[in-house]
Amino acid sequence: MKAQILYLNIIVACVQTQILGCVGLECFNCSGVQDIGDCNVTTSCGANQACFHHKRVDTSRNVIDLGCQSLSMCVGAGGGTGLIGRSIEKQRKARLSDCSECCSTNRCNDNLCQHRAPHECVDDETVDCAKMSSIFNICTGNYEQAALVCPRTCNLCNYANGNWADWSSWSTCTITCGSATQMRTRTCTNPAPTTYGRNCEGQSSDYRSCVKDECPVDGNWGTWSTWGSCSATCGVGIQRRNRYCDNPPPARFGDHCFGDSVDDRICMPRGCSDGGWTTWTNWNSCTVRCGGGNRLRYRECTNPTPSPFGQPCHGPNVDVGSCNTYPCDLVRLTDGRVEIYINGKWGTVCDDSFSTNEARVVCRMLGYLSSNPVVFEHTPAGPSSMPILLDNVRCDGTELSLLDCSHNYIGDHDCHHNEDVGVSC
Repeated sequence: MKAQILYLNIIVACVQTQILGCVGLECFNCSGVQDIGDCNVTTSCGANQACFHHKRVDTSRNVIDLGCQSLSMCVGAGGGTGLIGRSIEKQRKARLSDCSECCSTNRCNDNLCQHRAPHECVDDETVDCAKMSSIFNICTGNYEQAALVCPRTCNLCNYANGNWADWSSWSTCTITCGSATQMRTRTCTNPAPTTYGRNCEGQSSDYRSCVKDECPVDGNWGTWSTWGSCSATCGVGIQRRNRYCDNPPPARFGDHCFGDSVDDRICMPRGCSDGGWTTWTNWNSCTVRCGGGNRLRYRECTNPTPSPFGQPCHGPNVDVGSCNTYPCDLVRLTDGRVEIYINGKWGTVCDDSFSTNEARVVCRMLGYLSSNPVVFEHTPAGPSSMPILLDNVRCDGTELSLLDCSHNYIGDHDCHHNEDVGVSC
């Protein structure tokens, strides 16, 4: 702000003397001195130049640069409200920090950048703050400079830029292995910026890596392989597939995969053989002794037995046949004479070869269980007029009918009726 006023004085002085360049201004000229009293060298400024004073930090210490510089470096580039004594934008681009001010009288630059702190609430005695505020409105726009030069006039005695408080402690590294991130924070509260004060520059959070020993790696199964070929070409076999503990494999004492690495399943590509019937069994007993009954015979599908997926035997395993179809009155005794019914007519039986075995069959046909039948060569009934139907009948005694025994063809005989046989049961 002081430089603003001095720059205005330069312009007024130049106008009054009609000197366009203000040539001949004498300024202290040193670079990098720590004490302003160590600078005893002066220089003459050229046209449109003023004395300047730069306070900066060099390798962690404050140093001062003094000399001449262009008037354009002492004013704001873009106009605005009021006359600006130093260009903050241009100074920052030129990397001039801390303080940079200009003046317009001989050897004036040894006494710049020495403002009191705003909280002391004392205006710079070299500046008529009230006048400059009414003319150039210096209390608005660059509040930081206004607080340094005219804090009381501009009501900026409490002005303060924000400053970072100390960093917090690093957050706890909770992991036991591997890596994680720790964080610490800071707040812009040392002090906090007042109204119009600049906020803190930089980040409010800081991060660092927390690295410990690498973690154990537990194993995990890879995908199953495709099923292998069936162990059998027909019938029932086994297929197998595998998997490996490699996704990832266990490392650094990590757990191995749990479960089986091998999986089996049944496979049945096709039947090895179709079923075949055995031969029929013998007929079992007839269900009745006469009048027509049934008898059974069996076979099994075991020649061979069908393999898994083989075709079963086709057809029934039981066969039903008729038996003892002759009428239950196929034979009768008339006064002891044996008479038999064949082909729709009754007739007699010749006694040739007829014995006890044949008599047992006759008694069985009549429903008797006698085991000692009697054979008569001449019956009380006498000769019959019916045809002779059976001759030369030979039985083993177990048959159910005389027709089951061996005999001549029906009606074929060489007998007479005086040879009609008789039986007593």
